[in-house]
Amino acid sequence: MSPSGQPTSDGLASTGTPDASTVALATEAWAKLHEIFMSKRRDFVDIAAESGLTPGDMHALLSLTPSDPQPMRALADGWRCDASNVTWQVDRLEERGLTTRATSATDRRVKTVTLTSAGERVQGEIRAKLHFPPAELLELSDDVLEDLVRILAKVPTPEF
Repeated sequence: MSPSGQPTSDGLASTGTPDASTVALATEAWAKLHEIFMSKRRDFVDIAAESGLTPGDMHALLSLTPSDPQPMRALADGWRCDASNVTWQVDRLEERGLTTRATSATDRRVKTVTLTSAGERVQGEIRAKLHFPPAELLELSDDVLEDLVRILAKVPTPEF
């Protein structure tokens, strides 16, 4: 809103906060996206099982970046869990040959986790399955899908 109390063209009040109309529209859009994602939650569990992973292990695997060793502490922070949970999950991924642990080159006290080539392969297979569109999207016209892609491209992507 402008100082006169009118909404600005960007939907933000003069304080930089969204006006009520913007919040209502964003809530409606987010609720619909949430409904779509939640309706597919079984797919996530099924894909994990097909890959021989628990959903938590699959999430952990997907959060790793190829050729970028991550300190265990950074993983605990990113996964929002205790370091002992990271050790347990990395143990499980390591047992499957999907990750390796090594001592940091810059600090011997720090252990880092890296994807193996098998981990990169499984990660790619999982991403391909997760990214395959559901039937509901495939039923939409190309014009609608192009609009959806254009609109969603405007939403900043948070870190995984």
